[in-house]
Amino acid sequence: LQCCGFDRGRGGGGALDVGGFDARRFYGAIQWVPITKRPYWAVRATSIRFGAADVLPADVAAIDAYADGTDQSIVDSGTSGLVLPKRAFDAAVATLSAAAPDVPRAFWKGEACVDASKLDLSSLPELTVSLATEGDDVVLTMPACRYVNRVPKTSYCAAEAPPRKEDAYFFSVGPIEEGRNVILGQSLFESYYVAHDMGASPRVGFAPIRGCDADGCGVPAGSRFEVLGSRWAVVAALVCLPLGAYL
Repeated sequence: LQCCGFDRGRGGGGALDVGGFDARRFYGAIQWVPITKRPYWAVRATSIRFGAADVLPADVAAIDAYADGTDQSIVDSGTSGLVLPKRAFDAAVATLSAAAPDVPRAFWKGEACVDASKLDLSSLPELTVSLATEGDDVVLTMPACRYVNRVPKTSYCAAEAPPRKEDAYFFSVGPIEEGRNVILGQSLFESYYVAHDMGASPRVGFAPIRGCDADGCGVPAGSRFEVLGSRWAVVAALVCLPLGAYL
């Protein structure tokens, strides 16, 4: 799945490849992560970091699923941004607030937008998610422009039309109660081409996305391919088809 995200007030496009994958849509090799449990694309996150701060509690990082069977983490193209259990979300907000102290707290709570001229994304750290495999973790890195999105002010931030269609930032990380899934949504899908393998040993794969340059965010920062080339949960459904579950 190549999901090009939100391009200046319009769907950014992309492609859904069925029965295989198209190497023209990504850079390098696909890194594979085993699915921990059906029927969802469930994986285990061992770390979620904003810069150097690991916000995923150790007791959550150590499990594949909670006692009631709820998967620890799922990969879901139908979710906007990133969903974190409350402890992880609060830790993330503390880290980001310290990095951008002039941004109002309502922004980090998903209750308000900020004008694009009032937030320097270069002050915010990268988001890094580590996923467990049988060997070394697969480490996925996303720039701040993947979790702080530029959005149409008319739709998400204000009742009246602004002078420009897209002149506000919205924080696309949200909280969920403890004991529920970490949901890896559009922040991940707009950074990586995501391959879903439904074979005998189901797995999900990731490679830096290619061909999605219209929004100016580019491929994941730090990638060797970089030189080449609560209303927050609504955005993604307008962009890509959900692939949250399979039979």
